[in-house]
Amino acid sequence: MAGTSHAPRRALDERLAGFSLAPLEWRWEPRDVALYALAVGAGVERDLPLVYERHGPRVLPGFATVAVGMLVAPTVAAIDIDLRHLLHLEQSVTLAAPLPPRGRLLVERKVREVRFSERAAIVAVEDVARDESGAERFSAASSWWVSGAGDGRVRAPRTAPAALPPRPPDATSTWRTSAEQAALFRLAGDPNPLHVDPDFAREAGFARPLLHGLCTLGAASLAVVREHCDGDPSRVRSLYARFSGRVEPGDELVTELWRSAPGETRLRTRVGSRVVLDGGRVELLP
Repeated sequence: MAGTSHAPRRALDERLAGFSLAPLEWRWEPRDVALYALAVGAGVERDLPLVYERHGPRVLPGFATVAVGMLVAPTVAAIDIDLRHLLHLEQSVTLAAPLPPRGRLLVERKVREVRFSERAAIVAVEDVARDESGAERFSAASSWWVSGAGDGRVRAPRTAPAALPPRPPDATSTWRTSAEQAALFRLAGDPNPLHVDPDFAREAGFARPLLHGLCTLGAASLAVVREHCDGDPSRVRSLYARFSGRVEPGDELVTELWRSAPGETRLRTRVGSRVVLDGGRVELLP
């Protein structure tokens, strides 16, 4: 995790656990669905049902994380975090049913936990999206690393992800991102300036803007849909991964997939030999 010279505005407090944002409305149209798919690597030749309204378009499971990105700015404003200190650690999404190509949901966010390491605070939040009837459509859980907000006490290292199956992957998907990939992905719903503004990235301690972790996760979920779901995104029930390394626009992502159990795919994503997404787990419907 890169450091920065900017001090946190205030020390985070464990009593933030339980804090909730007012529900936010999330609306989307087929254009938004197609833009997201293009931003995580879908193409016309192989993925036409994901990018063309005449075929739906069909909605990738990672599209639900657009709401996660939408909630970042109001969250950091409400609990007074400098966005330059924030790095995404983990993300999960669980879908009650596939999202339609057009919709409206109310998304509620709650801070589940604030805990501390020597150098940082780790903030865990949970999102629940409901339709007009109050029925839950999906839930999501995120954890963030807030640099410079630690309490100085050394703790045990993070638990390592469960070991992958001890065999070569069952499928491998390679995607060369473009130099404009982060600029495209932010139009799909995550406007964090860390991913497009060189000055902001340097202030946050990075040499250049980074690709969104949620873009890497979206690309991994696309690989699962292609390789293990016969192109049918409705078969994905849930996904989870940890962000373990930086990705820059222009990097080549190599996602490796293992069928680990009936209805389960395990995954990791590399840039060269460096793992950037680990602990990946996807639950699939028959």
